[in-house]
Amino acid sequence: MPETLIKVKGLKTHIHTPEGVVRAVDGVDFEINKGEIVGIIGESGCGKSMTALSILRLLPPQAKVSGEILYRENDLLKYSPSQMREIRGKGISMIFQDPVTSLNPVFTVGNQICEAITLHQKISQKAAVEKAIEMLGLCGLPSPGEQFKRYPHQLSGGMNQRVMIAMSLVTHPEILIADEPTTALDVTIQAQILDLIQHLQSKLTMSVLLITHDLSIISAITKRVIVMYAGKVVEYARTSQIFAAAKNPAAALLHPYTRGLINSIPNIDFTETTPQTPLSPLSKRLNTIPGVVPNPMDIPTGCRFHPRCPNAVQVCREVEPKIRLCGEDHGIRCIDQGDRLKTED
Repeated sequence: MPETLIKVKGLKTHIHTPEGVVRAVDGVDFEINKGEIVGIIGESGCGKSMTALSILRLLPPQAKVSGEILYRENDLLKYSPSQMREIRGKGISMIFQDPVTSLNPVFTVGNQICEAITLHQKISQKAAVEKAIEMLGLCGLPSPGEQFKRYPHQLSGGMNQRVMIAMSLVTHPEILIADEPTTALDVTIQAQILDLIQHLQSKLTMSVLLITHDLSIISAITKRVIVMYAGKVVEYARTSQIFAAAKNPAAALLHPYTRGLINSIPNIDFTETTPQTPLSPLSKRLNTIPGVVPNPMDIPTGCRFHPRCPNAVQVCREVEPKIRLCGEDHGIRCIDQGDRLKTED
């Protein structure tokens, strides 16, 4: 059996505001095993990043978190602030979405990496500098000794992202949470960053929780995938299972939301041309999921996806479905036809 590093059970993160309660995360369950890359996917506003911030307890004071976040069988929600500071960076590290705003502009990148080292390890400043430069080199920065002395504004977006990765991994954490690590980068740099994460994950034997909205990234590097919608997990499976089922439109082994996400990927055959009209206008439209993610202060009754689901029936509007198993390591939060008949009876 694989060793489980993190087990999230019934996680709820509700933020209390003057306008009402924002149910950003509303009952999430998943686990991460040692040495694997797990992906979380969903549209913006589905609760992906808030789930990650809840694990590290990097939340505003008005956020109320309940449930369990078991890291090596210890519930992080019961840890004191000082205990969480020990966990952050040493046990669990995080790469944030925008490296430019995550790095302090008034300190050199080397100074910031050294601070992360000395916070968790009792070593000399000289040894910390050597370790920081070594990690910058490992993360693919040219002339790491020179880059060590630079400020964030003197580096490109891709280089700053490599600095963030170096800072996250310099203490050799067991788990790396990568929150949209390639969003602000061009396609070429995206590929380099993903290759780097895979290389370091293998070299350091760590686990990775990769948060993204890009299914191509999920298919390329993750072993398992968790699909989130409106604060809940609507599907989880092995990545290979998800994309194998997607190739069969008649298969009933995908949540309608997951299928909608996959169908929204632009196809290389999207344009139709003929020898007579090689530059004719597009004759096909991109597939989209109608509507938008619901306001977390105004969640629909029943299945949260029913206002956008092409398969929704009346019971979907009334009954909130539970996760049901439909194969090994594959669960779907959807009311199938048998459940509908049983519920309606």
